[in-house]
Amino acid sequence: MAKIYITYRANDTTQDELPIIVEQLKQVFGRDNVTISEADANADIFALYKLVQEHDALLVLIGQRFTTFVDDYGRPLLDNVYDYLYNEMLAALEKDEMWISTLLTDDAKMPSLEYFPENLREIVRRDSVSLHNLSTVYKDIEALGKRLSIIRKEGKNTLVKVVQIPVSEVKQEANEFEEDLVKILIVFMLIFGLCASIAYLYDFCFRFVNVMTC
Repeated sequence: MAKIYITYRANDTTQDELPIIVEQLKQVFGRDNVTISEADANADIFALYKLVQEHDALLVLIGQRFTTFVDDYGRPLLDNVYDYLYNEMLAALEKDEMWISTLLTDDAKMPSLEYFPENLREIVRRDSVSLHNLSTVYKDIEALGKRLSIIRKEGKNTLVKVVQIPVSEVKQEANEFEEDLVKILIVFMLIFGLCASIAYLYDFCFRFVNVMTC
């Protein structure tokens, strides 16, 4: 049976969904196979790293305030290598066969890549579940549970590959494509203009020579 590790940012807006998620997953996978993060600012990050890697799946709850937390110097906590959530996500990403899902709660959107340090950006490309409707959250978690259930059956989990690209990244790629297209068009127009100028010059010289020889 798969072992699942659930983490979230304390004081984020995930309080309503968290107990529902935990209870339903415990019913599916057994209470001994579901671990809720108890880490805080004083956590032993080395022990925490090891603990996360003892599991088969990491579920990260994301609420409205997920990206707003800062340290005493005003720097984002997600950029702090001593932050517990930073180390939990890093540990999961560095285990090849780890399943990772982000659970979006309280109408939260997937944070854009700029909110994550380079070594954590893969998180936003993994499996993602929106849990914005409490009336359907049980069905949503049940569906997630079915996906998690195949981890052991598949051996090395191939489903941890990129399964979702954030809208913000798609727009960025689209913008880059449009910029490249404009550059190509400009170059084409310059070449066309140059060719037209050469043709005009050639015709002018030809007519001039004819006039002079008549």
